[in-house]
Amino acid sequence: MESSSPRIRISLLGGLSVAHPNTPPITRFQTQKTAALLAYMALNKNRTLARELLTDLFWPEANIEDGRRSFRTALSSLRHQLEKPGTPMGTILIADRTTVRWNAGDIETDVALFEALCRAKPSLSPAREERRLESALDLYRGPLLPGFYDEWAGGERERLADQHRGLLLRLSAQAEARADFELALDRAHRAVNLERDRDGSGTEEISQAAHIAVIRLLARAGRTDEARRQYNSLAELLLDRF
Repeated sequence: MESSSPRIRISLLGGLSVAHPNTPPITRFQTQKTAALLAYMALNKNRTLARELLTDLFWPEANIEDGRRSFRTALSSLRHQLEKPGTPMGTILIADRTTVRWNAGDIETDVALFEALCRAKPSLSPAREERRLESALDLYRGPLLPGFYDEWAGGERERLADQHRGLLLRLSAQAEARADFELALDRAHRAVNLERDRDGSGTEEISQAAHIAVIRLLARAGRTDEARRQYNSLAELLLDRF
């Protein structure tokens, strides 16, 4: 049965925050691990998660009893922040002796919305398709969970950064198709500049595609010297990596 409590929006792109309708967002949590636990569960909002898995993931150094106690404390803290007065306890975060899960109808995340917009079936209307992709771009306020250095966060950060780059290239191609070369270049340059925020482990083909798009657009605009410099920049990048 769905809870009647207000919908909760959990933002993970560009920073972690929780927003209830008509209230300021929550950006501070009891501990960094409490925040990380919230973020991990939000990224897996449609899964039922084993308590032991979460305990081992976030308190691997603790003995069994201390780890379980730390998990219970973090879960209780999150419930007090998420389940506002008037909301029955345990209706948003649902836990039993072995598992924990969200009442998924009560929460949404910017990551889930971003990915849904990115993978939606293309519209036959170019204008409508571009609006959908622009809506996805607006959701990407920055890298996933900056300041969180857990291995699982790093992997998801890279995956979503690749989706972001691919989205910029799709928008660049759409602008190029209608001869809006300035906007096309802006999108392609942004895709190239994402490398400054990466550790080099992203998808290589997408990275090269961004440079190639910039080179092509500069050449089409008659800016041959800039196109040549961009080509040399790509050549140096490839030599450094290989």
